Amino acid sequence: MINENLKKICEEKDISAYHLAKITQLPISVVAKIIRDEVKNPRLDTIIKIADALNVTLDELVGRKRK
Repeated sequence: MINENLKKICEEKDISAYHLAKITQLPISVVAKIIRDEVKNPRLDTIIKIADALNVTLDELVGRKRK
């Protein structure tokens, strides 16, 4: 689920995986694995860095909807 949301948000903001890795200071391999859904449960600190870099909430990034 996170990989689909991440792809969508990056496309909307015109941010490549490489650029996202640079602004989050995460290895490109980590970002790429999340996008390819090879990492099912990324670390919370990784998700926070990505959400902050994309200027979205954690809920938006992980696809959580409020009831």
